[in-house]
Amino acid sequence: MAGKAEKTNGGGRTEEHGGFFAVHRGMWNIVSQQATMNEAVAYLVLARGSHFGTRLTSWSADSIERYTAIGRGRVKEAIAGLVAAGLIVQTRVGTRPQYYLPTAPEFERMYAPDVELTLAQRALFDRVRRSKGPIPLTADDTELAEDLELRGLLMGTEDGGYFVDPDIDHIPRSAWIWLPNSLVGEVDGPPGPLDQIRQTQDKLALGLLVDLYYWQSLASNGGLHWLMIRQEYDRVRLGQRGIHDIWGFRRSGVMMSNAAPFVEPYLTGEYVTAKEPDGTTSEADTGSAKVWATVVKLNNLGLIQFVPHLIEADTKEGEVIHPCPISVGVPEEQAITAAARDAALRLMTDGQERFADSKGYEPIIPLPRHLDNAVLVGLLRLTYRAHTTATAKWMTNAEDWARWVAKYNQIGVDA
Repeated sequence: MAGKAEKTNGGGRTEEHGGFFAVHRGMWNIVSQQATMNEAVAYLVLARGSHFGTRLTSWSADSIERYTAIGRGRVKEAIAGLVAAGLIVQTRVGTRPQYYLPTAPEFERMYAPDVELTLAQRALFDRVRRSKGPIPLTADDTELAEDLELRGLLMGTEDGGYFVDPDIDHIPRSAWIWLPNSLVGEVDGPPGPLDQIRQTQDKLALGLLVDLYYWQSLASNGGLHWLMIRQEYDRVRLGQRGIHDIWGFRRSGVMMSNAAPFVEPYLTGEYVTAKEPDGTTSEADTGSAKVWATVVKLNNLGLIQFVPHLIEADTKEGEVIHPCPISVGVPEEQAITAAARDAALRLMTDGQERFADSKGYEPIIPLPRHLDNAVLVGLLRLTYRAHTTATAKWMTNAEDWARWVAKYNQIGVDA
């Protein structure tokens, strides 16, 4: 499956960075838990070169060497480790090897080291799978089929036929994590951010980055939902004019919920005392603290960013009004912030403007009075984006963003 991904550089401009690939989420959870750092990185490189429909990849040691700084000997060790653990299956040997990337149900029922399938059982399973429908079996095969049914690989019909269990062959789209090729690197370019993470030797950073791609919802939220994690802003009413209140916002900290699905698996139930910037102390789960430290690392590596968004209310049912970034996000989003500030300045007195500047309030937004519950939150967004359907749907918001620019420009004119 082909597509395009893009990266936002420091100036807010976008650059094309190839297509995207997918990994089975359940299988990635197994890989990230069982594999070494080099093995997990090698797995993602192999997945980058896989065909989504067949989950076969002809990328091998040469590709891993091209996209990482792992030495030849350790590359071979990583591949051998993945094969020995059943995390990948070698389907062709020789100078041009080929590998199969099983899903979690396949791994657990067929390829895990503690699962012992005979050659005859594997041959029968492959024959049933290739048939793409229930097929009758001979008496000699029936006993093998019954054992495969107990293992959850085949299912029987009333007339004695067998077909592959749907849990094996029909994996819903929601079970996949869609990743931009640019994470691994371009075909003719240098290694991508994946090798940066490998160099940190922080497996949590690698696992968390991939998991964040699963939980990001660009089309609905512009990033991860703010009740999971967000950059927080204080707000103050700077003035009033006509139907508008002029609000100033100032960054105050970051909130990460222990109930967030990318945090909860790491909770330990043990707590440490953390000192806040204002001098107060709070109790933090040790696992949550590790996740937060990893989020900071991903942010420092430029792999995530917090993009300010104006939302109706800080509730589960609140909706995004519009993005409002200054130096992050895309230019179309930044244009809203500039237009809102220009409109706000037209509505404010000189004294109010001086007060806002002296206190560091930025952005400044004029809002109709009925939006008095509106708050600004920085939504976590992955910097590298795959041009999947979801990303394309998010970019259709550009028309709404342009309307907000026009609306703020009109406020300024009417003032």
